[in-house]
Amino acid sequence: MRIRTLGRGTTVTAFGLLAAVMAGFWLGRGPHAAIAAPPAKTPTAPEAPPSDYSQRVVAYIYNSIPITREDLGEYLIARQGLDKIELLVNKKIIEHACEKRGITVTDAEVEASILADCASVQLNKADFVHKLLKQYGKSLFEWKEDVVKPRLLLTKLVQGQIAKPTDEDLHKAFEAAYGKMVDVRVIIWPKGEDRIAMKEYDAVRKDEQGFDRKARSQSNSALAATGGRIRPIAHYAGVQAEVEQQAFSLQPGEVSRLIATPEGTLVLKVDKIIEPNKTVKFEDKRDALYKDVYDKKVAAAIPALFKKLREEAKPNFILRRPNDEAAREDDVKRTLEHDGMIRPASGKAPR
Repeated sequence: MRIRTLGRGTTVTAFGLLAAVMAGFWLGRGPHAAIAAPPAKTPTAPEAPPSDYSQRVVAYIYNSIPITREDLGEYLIARQGLDKIELLVNKKIIEHACEKRGITVTDAEVEASILADCASVQLNKADFVHKLLKQYGKSLFEWKEDVVKPRLLLTKLVQGQIAKPTDEDLHKAFEAAYGKMVDVRVIIWPKGEDRIAMKEYDAVRKDEQGFDRKARSQSNSALAATGGRIRPIAHYAGVQAEVEQQAFSLQPGEVSRLIATPEGTLVLKVDKIIEPNKTVKFEDKRDALYKDVYDKKVAAAIPALFKKLREEAKPNFILRRPNDEAAREDDVKRTLEHDGMIRPASGKAPR
C-alpha cells in the first residue's frame, strides 16, 4: 500500500518518481548486488590503441610532480567504485538500448524535465538544487545525468508499449482526485510484529488518547511525526482494496480491524468524511487527467521494461564487494595476475 501525504486534488507528476529514483532500479544498487564472479572464459578483446589516461594531468605538486587522471580514477574507484558501479552499468544498459532504437534526449528536454520537477514541489531551481537535492546528497549535474536522462530515455522506450487511457480510466482518476474521501490516521506495526499489534489493539481501539499515543510513537518516523495522519483515502487512488473498504465502511471516530499489508499490520481511525468537490467539472479536467493517467501508466511500466533490459544485458561485475578475508585475498590475487605481477594458478603467463 502506498502512503501518500499530499493535499486534496494534487496531481502526481513525473517527479513522483523521486523516491523510487533515490532507491530505485536504475540508481544505486539494483536487485543483483555487484558481487558476481568473473566469467569462466573471457573473450579476447581486440587490441586497443595506446591510451594517454596515465599521462593526462589533473594537478601538480611541488611544481613538477604530476597527479594524473589515472591516479584520480584509481583513488575514486577504491573509495566509491563499489557504490557507483551499479549506477554506471544501469546507465550504460539504458543508453545502449536507446542507441539501438535511435532514441535520444536533448538538453532542452532535460531542462524542461528539471523545471517540471521544481514546479511539482513548488520550488524555484535554485532552492531545488540547494535544498532538496542537497538533502539527497546530489548535485545538479548528478541529477541530470543519473536521474533525469535515464528517466527520459526509459520513458521514450516504454511509450510505444503503453495503451492510451480510456474514458473509464479518466473517470476513475477524476473520482480519485475530486470524489468522496475519508480523512484518516493510521498506525503500522512493522512486519514480524503482528503479535504486538494484537496485544496493543485494544488500547488504540478503546479511546482517542490510546490511539494518539501509539500513532505518535510508532516505529515509522514519518507517520509518527504527523500523528499517523496521511492523505485522505479516495476510491481508485491505488490504496490496498481492504484498506479502502474499511475506510469507507467506518464512521468518524471508529477504528478499523487489524489489516495485513506489505508494510506490516495496519489499523486506521476515521476522523471525518470529505464530500465530493461539486465545483469541479470532469470536462474541465479531462486533459490534465489524461496526462496524469498516462504518466502513471508509463511509470508503472518502466520497472518491468528495465528488468527485461537488465536480463538481456546480463551484467557481470568483476569489481566485487568481498564478504570475507578469503574473497579479499582472491580479489588481490586476481588483480595481480591480470597486471602480470604474478602467474595465475594454471601456470600460464598472463596475457
